[in-house]
Amino acid sequence: MNIHGDNAGDEHENSGNLLVICGTGRVNIALVRIAKILDFSVWLVDNKGNGAEEISQSVDKYIKVESYETDLKQMNIPENAYLVTSATDHDMDGEVLAGVLDKSLAYVGMMASKKTIDRLFGELLEKGFSQSALDKIYTPIGIDLGCKTHEEIALSIMAQIVMVKNGAES
Repeated sequence: MNIHGDNAGDEHENSGNLLVICGTGRVNIALVRIAKILDFSVWLVDNKGNGAEEISQSVDKYIKVESYETDLKQMNIPENAYLVTSATDHDMDGEVLAGVLDKSLAYVGMMASKKTIDRLFGELLEKGFSQSALDKIYTPIGIDLGCKTHEEIALSIMAQIVMVKNGAES
């Protein structure tokens, strides 16, 4: 695991508004911008290391991992953190979920189709995760705003996170 950022060595940061983003897709680039406007600290977790230049300069902490599952299990992510996985490969989303499902996070959300969700959840059940753990994952992610752009999708995700943060219901 390779960590860069203002508090690179301090994984015990306890921000009430910490967003951990796994993956560097276009929605995630927009998600970083919106999260920063809303005064969230942002950690970017990525396993590729390439293509992350644009987004990694905007985050508080950039963490390059070898294995999402293994490294996320070892990482100290505060319990009140919000995590979004939207990796370029949905198998990586499954690794992210396997790495964080045993943690007590305020929010875990995954962007995926119904078909992908069903497949990944089946694989996680086979790995021994409980249905109640899977039921806590927000997926499909975000509030249905009829989104058409990456920025609109990111806005819908952040709206859902703010709802959870503030204890509101849709």
